[in-house]
This record gives sequence, structure tokens and C-alpha cells, in this order.
Amino acid sequence: MNDSVLSTTSLAIGEEDVILLIRDLDIEAINSEVFKLYGINYGLDTTLALRKVQVLEAEDEVFQNYLECLKEAHDRFLSYIFQGNVFGKMQQNPMHSTDLQFGVPWEFNAILDELLDGNGTATGIVNEEEYKMQMNLSMS
Repeated sequence: MNDSVLSTTSLAIGEEDVILLIRDLDIEAINSEVFKLYGINYGLDTTLALRKVQVLEAEDEVFQNYLECLKEAHDRFLSYIFQGNVFGKMQQNPMHSTDLQFGVPWEFNAILDELLDGNGTATGIVNEEEYKMQMNLSMS
């Protein structure tokens, strides 16, 4: 810290003191208090609620279209479950697997593929390859 900027009556705080102060901050409690202050129902985890807001408020049209496809595929798949269909793959415990698709039935992926590839030009929905390409272009 540059001592010449500080007045003669102020105390300089060392870097280690600042690090200790930051470690002692309870971010979850601070976020929770802010949500309560504004009367926002945030569920069990404020960090997850903030991430959700970031995703929902993102101005990336391609990503928003992809999310819409995921929501539609989810809704269609739930209708299969509500109709009494049983998917054995969903009955397995995914905790031992590092595969992100573990427990996801092929029927769900088929629905999602149909939404992403089937009518992408008419609705503005792009397929996965186009999305990845556009994401790579926007990142560079």
C-alpha cells in the first residue's frame, strides 16, 4: 500500500490483514440479507439464485434459444413420465459416474436433437455445432 496517499492520522492496513478480513466474510449471509431486504425469495442457495439471474438476464440470443430448446425438451419428456413411461436409465445412481449424460435416457436426447436440428432455421434455433461455433467467435 502506498503510504504517501494515506493521511497522517489514518492507519495502514497490511495485505495480510485484508486477506484475513476477506476470508472472514460470509458472502452467503450477505447475499441472504440483501435478498431479504428486497423481499426476494431465493430458495436455499443465494449463489445459485444469482447465477440463475445472470443466465436469465444474459443478452446472448443463441444461448437463450438453446435454453428454450432445453425447456421444451424437458417439458415433452415430463409428459412421457406423467403418461406412466418408466425409464430404467433414470433409476440408476449417477454418483459413481463422471459422465454428464449418465442417467439421461436416449429419448430425451432424441427430443432435444429434434428441437435443435429439426426446425432450426424457421424458429431461430440453432444446432449444437452452430452454437459452439458462435460461442467460439464471441469469445475471441
